[in-house]
Amino acid sequence: MCTIDHLPLSRKPLLSVIGQRLRLLGHTCALLYTLSTRLPAIHLYQHFGFVPCVRHAADVETWEEVNQHLRVPFGINEVIDMTTT
Repeated sequence: MCTIDHLPLSRKPLLSVIGQRLRLLGHTCALLYTLSTRLPAIHLYQHFGFVPCVRHAADVETWEEVNQHLRVPFGINEVIDMTTT
């Protein structure tokens, strides 16, 4: 999940265009699903401002594992915890 206002312009034109279009349509957030094994994709999404959205207790373990493989791990304050809502 990320805030649309923070999506940067990038050399990845499709993701940039999608972000611009979402802003034009008045959206303020975007949710993106990916597999935890797709580390290059996760790194790209992280660059665009997406952060983990934890929906289940098992997601915490998964993101702890993913963080071990990222150049810049997600901080605990960057994770959106949906388990309590």
